[in-house]
Amino acid sequence: ACMALARALDFPMLVRVGDASLREILQALDLGAAGIVVPHVDSVEKAVDTAKSARYGLHGRGYAGSSRRAGYATQAMPDLLQRSKDETVVVAQIEEPSGVDIVDHFAQVWGIDGLFLGPADLSVGYGFDHQTSPELFAALERCGKAAKNNGKAYMTFVPDAEKAAEWQKYGLSMFFVSSEHNWMRAG
Repeated sequence: ACMALARALDFPMLVRVGDASLREILQALDLGAAGIVVPHVDSVEKAVDTAKSARYGLHGRGYAGSSRRAGYATQAMPDLLQRSKDETVVVAQIEEPSGVDIVDHFAQVWGIDGLFLGPADLSVGYGFDHQTSPELFAALERCGKAAKNNGKAYMTFVPDAEKAAEWQKYGLSMFFVSSEHNWMRAG
């Protein structure tokens, strides 16, 4: 219902899929998402498969002309293929140390448009119960360099605008600030 309303209002939405499976990716895009955020991208193979699954064409996803994204069969195939190529956004979440270890490689993958560093997941992966470790800060810096060197957007979650200002030094280009849960609890 949210996706139908967003499409009707020409409001592009990203969907965080449950995993990198073809089924999850196809479902989100066919329902009308402009792009996807994919958790636990920790290998070059997973990055390549994710990027291919999100795009029509050879070795990618098949053509779906009757989906919501295709205007329920009201768009010509060439138009839909071009629109998908132009507008689809794929964001890879880096949530494990293994993802940081290879970020220089998978940031080069065509079709991955942005990197999202999950600071809480990554901190736990490094063995900490806080987000102030030198390992986390080194990961923020390393991923920022990989994003910049490969022309990718770079984003993370922060609790407030103050943390966003503090972490800008890592090259982040986008911040997800707080959450709907915190806003509701704040009244």
